[in-house]
Amino acid sequence: MSDVHIKSSDRTPEFKFISSACELSFSGESYPENALSFYKPILEKIAILCESDTPLVIKFKLIYMNSSSLGIFRNMMNTLNAHAKRGNKVVVVWMHFDDDDDTREIGEDFHELFSSIEFQFSPITD
Repeated sequence: MSDVHIKSSDRTPEFKFISSACELSFSGESYPENALSFYKPILEKIAILCESDTPLVIKFKLIYMNSSSLGIFRNMMNTLNAHAKRGNKVVVVWMHFDDDDDTREIGEDFHELFSSIEFQFSPITD
């Protein structure tokens, strides 16, 4: 599977998929006009990855997410959790600014909901 890089815009995060590391990353802000339209190709790539026995690492470094983006991420986590329940390693690295309690709590909520996924919380001190 080939690498993917989607540059960020005013309303959408940067997305990277590095196939050699089976690593996906999101960074920036996420409040697209149509979240499903923006995230559909990413969700399709994740679904394809989850059809195999591939270990996955997903990094989130998001400053802001609107409610429709959170719904997409919840669906994404559900797919990843099912992949992990089948015995595949799934690690989510949840990065948040040290003083951003809201973003940290979103990650903690996902951790509680999707217990088969290994979560690593990484505060950013900049």
